[in-house]
Amino acid sequence: MSPGRGSARRAAALRAVLPTPAGHPARALDDPSFWASFDAHAPAHLRLATSLGAGLLAGVLPWLLRADLAKPDGRTRVLAATARLPGGAALLEVLKVVAAFAAFDDPAVQAHLREGPP
Repeated sequence: MSPGRGSARRAAALRAVLPTPAGHPARALDDPSFWASFDAHAPAHLRLATSLGAGLLAGVLPWLLRADLAKPDGRTRVLAATARLPGGAALLEVLKVVAAFAAFDDPAVQAHLREGPP
């Protein structure tokens, strides 16, 4: 997928399924190098499911429901509507996995994990 609208939509969808804890920037969700690596190395079916899920979760449903993914109520409504669709719950699970890949690609997250619990 080319950079721009598609990458922004994918990042918005990942933020919806894996909200960023307060005080953590979750840079990797917007990081062009993560998406370039994902596009180059992820299997075609994972790239397709991610694109379809992102289009549905961060494009079509917010528009249909007049919901804002950046607001907790809008996020909840869109996630619930997605889960009720045939295959929607599976798409959410795919997006959660990709969100975890992106989060763990973030150097700040890797450093935190290396430090261990406080």
